[in-house]
Amino acid sequence: MNIVRMSEIDNRKCLDLTAEIERLRENRQSVKGAEAERVWRDRMSEEFKADLDARDGKLLDRFDGDLFRRLVEKVKVSRWLR
Repeated sequence: MNIVRMSEIDNRKCLDLTAEIERLRENRQSVKGAEAERVWRDRMSEEFKADLDARDGKLLDRFDGDLFRRLVEKVKVSRWLR
């Protein structure tokens, strides 16, 4: 009986450790994703500043599709007006 009880305790500990390992893995992935997003945002900001500096303050008189695609990653339309 004592061996069975110890086995149950060991199994519980093992399950607890497994759950903690999974939680830490998910946390690590979340942190990595947040860091990658921050790096991407910083890079895009630098590219935007460089592009503005290259224009020497000149305003656009027409739509620049290349500039738009560099600045806008995605557009989400939430609803259509009728």
